[in-house]
Amino acid sequence: MQTLVEIPRHKESGRHSHPGVEVGYIIRGDVLMEFDNRPPLRLRTGDPFFIPEGAIHNARNVGTVTTMMLSTYVVDETKPLVTTYWSARRSVVVTSQSTPESSWPAGTSA
Repeated sequence: MQTLVEIPRHKESGRHSHPGVEVGYIIRGDVLMEFDNRPPLRLRTGDPFFIPEGAIHNARNVGTVTTMMLSTYVVDETKPLVTTYWSARRSVVVTSQSTPESSWPAGTSA
């Protein structure tokens, strides 16, 4: 599954985790990717990132523009995509979401 996420200036995704890995790319902006169990990672336009399964993380926009990132998830589709943990500054917009390949018509692919 893929999503295009926008995070406005001075906002963040909120602490959350996924039931599988997240592989992403910063299309525009500056993000501080914060983790519960390791040092934060500073990401800028053009940077890729990898979030391990179950890792609690928070994407905080530390730049001057709305951040846009493309994320691909390899997850167990029987579980919710996101488990959230409380955060007062959360403000994320998912602008598009692709359809899981398993629901595509027979004979089609990406």
